[in-house]
Amino acid sequence: LVGTKIQKMRELKGGHLSLELKSQDSSTLRAIWFGPESKDFQVGDRVEALVEVSWNEFLGNRTIQLQIKHLVKVNEA
Repeated sequence: LVGTKIQKMRELKGGHLSLELKSQDSSTLRAIWFGPESKDFQVGDRVEALVEVSWNEFLGNRTIQLQIKHLVKVNEA
């Protein structure tokens, strides 16, 4: 994902992060990051993310989720 912005961020049990990202076309994307290598991110940061699309099964519901594999901050020009 290129040119996305962190809209919401919440730390979960086990140190994982739940993120809500806003894409360049203003779509909202929800993602989870298991065992992030860094937590040096803040709401409002523009980022690029390498994600894997996977299924999330929780309480009998099955939804598609984005699982972050790598996340980097992008400097705004």
